[in-house]
Amino acid sequence: MNIELNQDQFRDVQAMLADIPKGALRVTVRAINHTLGTTKTLAAKEIGMRMNLTQTRIKADLKTDNANYSNPSGKLAATGEPISLTTFSGTRQTLKGVSVQVLTTTPRTLLKHAFIGTSHNSQQAFWRKWTGTRTAVKPGMKYGRLPYDYRHPLERLTGPRIEDIYSKPEVIGAVITKAGVKLHERLDHEANYLLSQYQSKLYGAD
Repeated sequence: MNIELNQDQFRDVQAMLADIPKGALRVTVRAINHTLGTTKTLAAKEIGMRMNLTQTRIKADLKTDNANYSNPSGKLAATGEPISLTTFSGTRQTLKGVSVQVLTTTPRTLLKHAFIGTSHNSQQAFWRKWTGTRTAVKPGMKYGRLPYDYRHPLERLTGPRIEDIYSKPEVIGAVITKAGVKLHERLDHEANYLLSQYQSKLYGAD
């Protein structure tokens, strides 16, 4: 999602700050960069209403590109890989499998025969690939201790990416609408602040 001013807004600011060198550009860059931080929080909240993740985890996959004088536009993007099931709040191991809730709009699910283990120093949910009927483990049987040649490959279990939810029209649409309001408010604030500073200097010079 890109954040930038439309031409009418920019012309109004230019007229207001006509006596200040690069005044319009300065306040535009400041307003966009401040709005980007606010928009990141807004996006995380919108996504958090749908994904059963902490705000910290969601923000980890939200990246911002700030505006500058040569390119007065900012960008907020969601990037990342499918999220491990163990990352979702409340994921736990049970005697029958792994209990997990990925989306806030769907009930908690029990993934039978799945298990939580450690891989590369982090907790992950796994499922052994198997095309036949899954039956109960025989009493006293520890599958993980079978010789390697008898084991089926492990499949890491994941949920959707942050960007899969962020890209949904109802999510990004809500973020764009709120970001537009915040940008307008911040631009007005920055323009008035810079103008007051300029006028204070003129008044002091007299």
